[in-house]
Amino acid sequence: MDDVYDVTDHDPDSDFGVFVRAKDRGMPTFTLTAGDISSDLMVDFWVLVQLRVRHDLAMGRTLEQALDHVRNRFDIPVYHEALNDAKLDGAARIAEAMRNFPNRKLAD
Repeated sequence: MDDVYDVTDHDPDSDFGVFVRAKDRGMPTFTLTAGDISSDLMVDFWVLVQLRVRHDLAMGRTLEQALDHVRNRFDIPVYHEALNDAKLDGAARIAEAMRNFPNRKLAD
């Protein structure tokens, strides 16, 4: 196997299992693949957000305060207006559905 694609500590079948469980629970999902030029950036940013939120929680902030702090620190807008691009508009709707999903928690 080419080392470039070798992620030995990751079980790709677990991705499918997580996806199925999320869909069974009515959770909105968003899928990234390596073919998207921004995928690695999005995963790296996800890691950074997890670290920042965990730090803020350890400093006594609530989960909502920690998320707001990250959103403000990195100037991440919430898109409510049409972006005039079907894929971007769809992604913005998924993000909104995720924000509104009950019982959100820190990623495990």
